[in-house]
Amino acid sequence: MAKKKSRNRKRKLKGLKALLALALIICAAIALKAIPGAWEFLSKYLPFIEEPRQITVPDGDMAVHFLDVGQGDCSLIVLPSGKTVLIDASTNDEGDNIIEYLSYQKVKHIDYFVLTHPHADHIGSAKQIIEALSIGKVVMPDIETNTATFTNLLLAIDKKDIPIHVAKVGDIIKLDNANMKILGPVNKTDDLNNMSIVLRLDYGKTSFMFTGDAEEPSEKDMLEKFSSSEFRADVLKVGHHGASTSSSLEFITVISPKYAVISCGKDNTYGHPHTETIKTLNKLGIKYYRTDKVGNVVFSSDGEKVTLLRPTA
Repeated sequence: MAKKKSRNRKRKLKGLKALLALALIICAAIALKAIPGAWEFLSKYLPFIEEPRQITVPDGDMAVHFLDVGQGDCSLIVLPSGKTVLIDASTNDEGDNIIEYLSYQKVKHIDYFVLTHPHADHIGSAKQIIEALSIGKVVMPDIETNTATFTNLLLAIDKKDIPIHVAKVGDIIKLDNANMKILGPVNKTDDLNNMSIVLRLDYGKTSFMFTGDAEEPSEKDMLEKFSSSEFRADVLKVGHHGASTSSSLEFITVISPKYAVISCGKDNTYGHPHTETIKTLNKLGIKYYRTDKVGNVVFSSDGEKVTLLRPTA
């Protein structure tokens, strides 16, 4: 009888320990969410700890277009609800091309116009687009330049009284069934490329990464700031048109995309994309598409998987 009671006490004690362990796990999870920077702090010293990704609830197919705009960048996101995001506006001679493409896609209103940084090959046609379409909000980094292109852009924004959202690292912009999270720039610098807005677009379980012209210093800052789970994406817009100063092996490895898109002009004088970047993509087995070779690149996502629509296989 005494042995039976002893076994029962041991079972109860074991059960209490299990309940206590579960309570501690729950409390720890709550604390990690409540304390700013807790996930980042722990993941820095315990690499196996990663902040869980916030998965959105999909409702139909989302389309992501990478436009063939010569030696520049321009991407269009169209959500099932009809909400739209335009990221960058290439050079000042691509405005008609971009506006015609938007018209073909039946886009008359841009909810968020993201201008990753104020270089002319990213904001060149922004003024023309703002004048031609309805714009809900402009998203820009916290940096200015004294070029005529940038000054004219600000005047166009002011004339139409469009609100400006100054991007801050960690910001989440909610778009119905999708989220855009700002991952960079982490640190302020006078280098315009490294002040590029870097953002991850999440739709259901799928993600797209847009990197502007961010180079290795910015990539390093982001990798130090966030846990690796923040970077994983199905599709990557390769940084700085495939320049060797971007797309470090560590950065691309962490993102681990299935597809990559390089936006660059045919026979451009910069030599983009550089051999080093192509070697990195090949080494990691990433299928890449160059707009100078294949034209527009278009993907769709149903929230579960990403499908390449153009170019067709």
